[in-house]
Amino acid sequence: MRCKHARAALVQATSSGPATSGGTATLSAEVRAHLAACPACAAEWAALREADALLASLTPAPVPDDAFFAQLEARVAQAVATTPGPAARPA
Repeated sequence: MRCKHARAALVQATSSGPATSGGTATLSAEVRAHLAACPACAAEWAALREADALLASLTPAPVPDDAFFAQLEARVAQAVATTPGPAARPA
C-alpha cells in the first residue's frame, strides 16, 4: 500500500467519528500493516487521533435563543435606517 492511499484511509477513519479501540478498529488490516511499516504515516495517524480527541473534548457552543436574534434584527434595522445611502452621482 502506498502512503497516498493509507493517508486517505486515515482521514476517512477520523472523519467518520471518534476512533475506537486505541484508534485502529476502523482501519483495514492493510492500512494497519502500512502503519506498522511506515513511520511517517504512523506519525500522521497519531496526530489525527490527537486532533480527534481534542475536538471530542470540546464543549459545544451555546445556541443563541430567540431573544438574541430579535435584538440582532432590531439593531441591524436601526443601523440600516440611520446610515445614509450612497451619495448621488452627478449626471
